[in-house]
Amino acid sequence: MAAKNIGYKKRKGIYRRILIPLFFSCFSFLFLFPISGFSSKILVLKQEDDSLYNKVADGIKSSIEKEENIEVIIDNCQSNVDLCKDKIEKMRIKSKGFAVISLGIIPTYAAFEMLGGKKQNPVLFSLVFSPEKLGNLPENFAYFNMMPDPKMILSEFQKRFQVKEIVIPFSRDSAGTVLTIKRSSEELDIRIRDILVSNDSDVRKALGLGKPFWLIPDATVVNSDTINDIYSAASQVPAIGFSEAFAKMGVALSYQIDFEELGKELGKTIVDILKGKIDIRKKKVFFPPVKFIEKQ
Repeated sequence: MAAKNIGYKKRKGIYRRILIPLFFSCFSFLFLFPISGFSSKILVLKQEDDSLYNKVADGIKSSIEKEENIEVIIDNCQSNVDLCKDKIEKMRIKSKGFAVISLGIIPTYAAFEMLGGKKQNPVLFSLVFSPEKLGNLPENFAYFNMMPDPKMILSEFQKRFQVKEIVIPFSRDSAGTVLTIKRSSEELDIRIRDILVSNDSDVRKALGLGKPFWLIPDATVVNSDTINDIYSAASQVPAIGFSEAFAKMGVALSYQIDFEELGKELGKTIVDILKGKIDIRKKKVFFPPVKFIEKQ
């Protein structure tokens, strides 16, 4: 009898060590990599009903419409957090497993509060200029940055103008963006001279150094009171701007996000997340498609 009990316990130990981990491995695989033929809903929440948000939403819809068993619902939050939450709650009542693409900071805040940490509800957001203000993102959140891949921008700038040093004036709100640029520059032979500014006078001093510079979307740096200083500095040294408007001002190299293509990338990415091709627990940041514009 004792021998039988020992044999039973050994077999039981084997089951625990092998079969139970195997079961959970299979379950995790199915959760992360859904089988073909799955059905899902994607709620696209726009902050406003204007041309920019509509262009991105149209791109999302066009990239997903050929996918089978995926329904896209596009809605407008009218810049109201409570209205956003209400639309998410109504979707949650209808379907527990759904994804959200939030366009703008207000629907992103609503999704953060309603769906943060809910694995069955992946959230992909964009058109948010300071995502670092959200803090640590839940594991089911990822985003498309509003700045393109810094390494790509630096490489293009270096190739065209053979620069060794770039000045970047920035306020505290853009500290995360500048840190990302500095990390990207480590692989290139470019020194980033980041200068913290808090007013127009600081910006003028930074631009007056006579060094190539990079303008990032920062209201302390780029505003109606500094625009003439930017124009003057850009006429003396190569610079990088973040829209076509800077190219018209004489900035040597500007980039501009293609918002319809951004929508298509958002749609493609959320589908890949739903199909298990992208694990947003590991990849949280994506970069938007851009086009380069030379000074005009």
